[in-house]
Amino acid sequence: MLMAMQYLAAWFDGRNDIISALHTLPDSLEQLLDTYDSAIQAFTERSFEDFAFLGQGPFYPIAAETALKVMESSSSYAQYFHTLEFRHGPKSIVSGKTLVGALLSETGFAEELSVLQEMKELGGVTLAITNQANAGASRRG
Repeated sequence: MLMAMQYLAAWFDGRNDIISALHTLPDSLEQLLDTYDSAIQAFTERSFEDFAFLGQGPFYPIAAETALKVMESSSSYAQYFHTLEFRHGPKSIVSGKTLVGALLSETGFAEELSVLQEMKELGGVTLAITNQANAGASRRG
């Protein structure tokens, strides 16, 4: 739905550059899936007891929707929080059986990434969704 809305907004605004970029997504996704197939397979075989999804600003409602989709599709309990507030209490759920997913913004990247790094130190498994991945955001970093 989000992509459909982006397409419509671009069409109404005459932003053919955005429309062209949206048309490249299927091929880009296919390449990514080919590259990361084994890592995705290994991830799907993991078992988690707790799920927390984090987002700031416009990413907060997306984090909420992500938690809802996890609950609907797996009958698991999932929560969502503002990224920077997660370290003030809610982080107490983090263990080796916790998946902490974060939608990292470009403007708050360093601060938001520091939250994920702290969750790694607590033993949590992290999943970063970002436009500017680096070693700190990687599963090994």
